[in-house]
Amino acid sequence: MTITTLEKFQRLENELSGSLVERDEVIHGAVLALAGKLHMFMVGTPGVAKSMVVDQLALRLDFDQEDYFKWLLGKYTTPEELFGPPSFSEMKNNDRYKRVTDRKLPQARIGFLDEIFKANSAILNSLLTILNEGEFQNHEDDPSVPLTTLFSASNEIPVSGGDLAALADRLHLWYDVSEIKEAGNFVKMLKMEEPVAPERFLSKEDLDNASKEIAKVEIPEDLFGVFVELREALATNGIKVSDRRFRNSLSLVRSEAWLNGRDVAAVEDLTPLQHMLWRNQEDIQTVRTEVLNLVDPLERDILEATTDLNLMFATFQADIADADSKMARTRLAVEAHEKAQSADDATKDFFGQFKEADREPSKSLIVLKDRVSEVFDNILAEAKILSNRDS
Repeated sequence: MTITTLEKFQRLENELSGSLVERDEVIHGAVLALAGKLHMFMVGTPGVAKSMVVDQLALRLDFDQEDYFKWLLGKYTTPEELFGPPSFSEMKNNDRYKRVTDRKLPQARIGFLDEIFKANSAILNSLLTILNEGEFQNHEDDPSVPLTTLFSASNEIPVSGGDLAALADRLHLWYDVSEIKEAGNFVKMLKMEEPVAPERFLSKEDLDNASKEIAKVEIPEDLFGVFVELREALATNGIKVSDRRFRNSLSLVRSEAWLNGRDVAAVEDLTPLQHMLWRNQEDIQTVRTEVLNLVDPLERDILEATTDLNLMFATFQADIADADSKMARTRLAVEAHEKAQSADDATKDFFGQFKEADREPSKSLIVLKDRVSEVFDNILAEAKILSNRDS
């Protein structure tokens, strides 16, 4: 049985989601970037699996060694490490400086630069040319580079303005990666065995085929009206997005539609724009809300319900620790249980709305359902501990 290119990309997303915990959004973004020839950036503290997402993806690429380039940038990283050392024979015989780019970034189809904003000016100039023009100047060599997707990561975002801001603007998809939130998922992560080497099933030809198919996806006229509304809504909140970035976002929308099996984009295919239109972490929630207000109000309500539930439980845990009497602790446990019950009722209502709309429940709704169950269990366990302690 022949497997289509789309099915291979869907398999890629499913396998990555199965090997990593609480990283579905980031994984989806990585698959979109790979399919749509987009560049992706992840920000987060060390140890939150930013590199692991790309490493696991790269393990499934049926590429030659020189087609994938990975490097950790530091204060003293030199251009030679990324772009190749000088050819001494060229200097000796032809008196010219030419780099040997074998197995370096100029020959890679896919790249990953960790701590990308530690790039110094010597690296930055060439990197910007690669991302802007898709070129690397190396004397009579063809300047065109095969790089289609650059994954990148950093522990922090550079301040506005300056050369690093220009680099940041060339990175299309942005993800704020945090620690695992749910206790159950944290335990799942601890128990996970080291992954075995997966099958390499995604070829360069698959990437080329995906690009051709994505280019054929139609964006209907009514969606352009949504773009206008979105730009105005963000501007009202003081968030300015460049015309170039909105134009680049069309590739993301087409990629999302294609990955969803559509040849004509629908309004819900604008959902990933929430990861393309922010630059400061304090704007993440505003951008997410404004995108979902226009694109998928039901998804917005689910995410808000999840946030409220997590805040309620965190407040409950803090208040329980500070309570100084059995009556106070009992009251807190009862109130928390009632709020968790309200969240459970809302979750059931969300499932009903998906059914009425003939939609499959979203991953975020499944996360909310599991989180409600976990919160219930924790409140009941806390109440039992209090009962034993106060008896």
